[in-house]
Amino acid sequence: MVFVSLVAAALAIPHCGIVEGFYGRPWSHTGRVELLKFMGELGLDTYIYGPKDDPYHHAQWREPYPLEKANEFRELLKTANEGKIDLYWAVHLGNAFANDAPDAKAAEYQALFRKMESMYRIGFRAFAAFFDDFGGTNAVLPGA
Repeated sequence: MVFVSLVAAALAIPHCGIVEGFYGRPWSHTGRVELLKFMGELGLDTYIYGPKDDPYHHAQWREPYPLEKANEFRELLKTANEGKIDLYWAVHLGNAFANDAPDAKAAEYQALFRKMESMYRIGFRAFAAFFDDFGGTNAVLPGA
């Protein structure tokens, strides 16, 4: 009964769902598909993909995903659409914009736009950028 009450309360919140944004072994593809189906049954509407130990999300964010992973994303997007869930792809930029040289910043923006374009071609229409775990106390947003 408590679970049902919690779900009912959650459904009153816009963009209610799950963020996969932790360190450690990312969830399996099958696990994500099943989770998205369950979320659709509950009426949850947002899933943000951003596991820190996915190298193409974090350490190697500038590189495109391999074809096999791109195909898994297409299946996740299909499942999310069936459940009326917005599936966000998130990038963790780390210290990508730490170099203040204008050419360096411009190169990082170009790399970010290339990566987002590749994710758009896969089928994503919702994006997020994680600015956590930068390791310093003086983090400054690009352009700030």
